[in-house]
Amino acid sequence: MNKKCILFFTALAVSTPIIALDTYAKPDDGQHYEFEITFDEIKQAFSKKSFDQEVMNLDSINTSETPVKTEEKLDVEKIKFFAEKGNPNFQFSLGKLYDRGEYIEQDFLQAAHWYEMAANQGESRAQNNLGCLYLDGEGVDKDFEKALYWFEKSARQDNSYAILNIGEYYREVKKDYKTAMKYYKKAEKLEPKLSWYLMGLLYKDGLGVKKDLKKAKTLFKKSADKGFKEAAEALAEMK
Repeated sequence: MNKKCILFFTALAVSTPIIALDTYAKPDDGQHYEFEITFDEIKQAFSKKSFDQEVMNLDSINTSETPVKTEEKLDVEKIKFFAEKGNPNFQFSLGKLYDRGEYIEQDFLQAAHWYEMAANQGESRAQNNLGCLYLDGEGVDKDFEKALYWFEKSARQDNSYAILNIGEYYREVKKDYKTAMKYYKKAEKLEPKLSWYLMGLLYKDGLGVKKDLKKAKTLFKKSADKGFKEAAEALAEMK
């Protein structure tokens, strides 16, 4: 699957979720990123709400950094239970499971369904990811305007990934690089690594701005110094 959006996965909690901002998987196109959640954070989120055995067998969870097998991680039926009860965080989480297809069989129709259920309740992560499905035409008909609609609703909640996705929409779909730069800058304080990298790409190629390789290198270096591998690779290619 070649994702064209900045997506993210988070803890399956009913309270404010915990997002693992520094763990992500790089898709094939090299421009967009999908955020993951660490298993310890999932455990922590559940335990904070005292779900314990009602939600998953926390005692069986491996709390070390060693990955555990997929079937040991989540009780998908319990996640479905809370999603069907109308909890938007679990609806988002179930949509994400269907979207990724790592814990259950991949099904973009189901992903879109659960994202929309959560998105209509104002869940900003679901709004962002539903926009990505519309952008890619996965589980729904490709519709750039609906993608932008959901990105903007998410961005109004200061969701940095949605703001960046709006920038990507203007860069990739509209070829409006000046507007893309505006959104990258808007997201800079919220998500600097990605913002600096994406701004660097525009300066490197002279898109919407005067071509400035020195500026591009500076932005790539700032991003790379924050641990962003793709920026380090882009910087190395310019030397």
